[in-house]
Amino acid sequence: MNEQLNGRKQYGFTLLELLVSIGILAIIMSIAATAMGSYSRILGSITDERANLNEARLAMEKITDIVNQERSNYPGIELSITPTTLQGTIGSDVYNLIIGTPSGGANGARLYLNNNRELRDASGNLIARYLEPITFELYTANQVSVTPASGSIQVAPDSKFIKVTIKADKNQDEADSCTIDALFHYR
Repeated sequence: MNEQLNGRKQYGFTLLELLVSIGILAIIMSIAATAMGSYSRILGSITDERANLNEARLAMEKITDIVNQERSNYPGIELSITPTTLQGTIGSDVYNLIIGTPSGGANGARLYLNNNRELRDASGNLIARYLEPITFELYTANQVSVTPASGSIQVAPDSKFIKVTIKADKNQDEADSCTIDALFHYR
C-alpha cells in the first residue's frame, strides 16, 4: 500500500488489492442475499399460517355461538347433519338451517359458505375467508374419548356428537393450511 517511487511516498491501493476486496465483498453480499430470501419465505409462510388459523378460528367461533344461541332459544333442539349442512331440529321438523352451502342449500341458513370460499351470515356479512368445504360427521359415545382438564364428565352411552371440521387455506396449496375440529354434544 505505501511504497516509495522516485523518492516519494505513494498512497492508495493496488489494483490487485481492490479486486480481492471487491471479490470478498461480493461473496459476503451473495450470502446475505440468500439468507434474506430464506427469511422472507419463512416470514411469508408464517404470515399465511396465522391468517389461515385466524380465519378458521373465526368461523368455528361463529358456528359455536350460533349453536349455543339455538340451544338457549329452543331448549329441545337437536342437531342433525347432512354432508353439507348442520341444522337444528325439534321432533321431526327442521327448525333452523344453521350452516348451508351453495350445493347443500343456503336459503334461510344462519351461515352459509359461498363459492368464493367465504363464510357469511344470513345478512351477507363476511365471517371468515379462505375456507374449504366445512364437513360434518356423526359420532357415538363409544367413538369419542372425553378427557377433562379437571374433574370428571359422565357421558351417557347413547350420547351423540357432531364433529365439525373447518379448513382454511389462503393460497390453496396445502403448505400453510390450518384445520380446526370441534365436537358438539347434541343428545
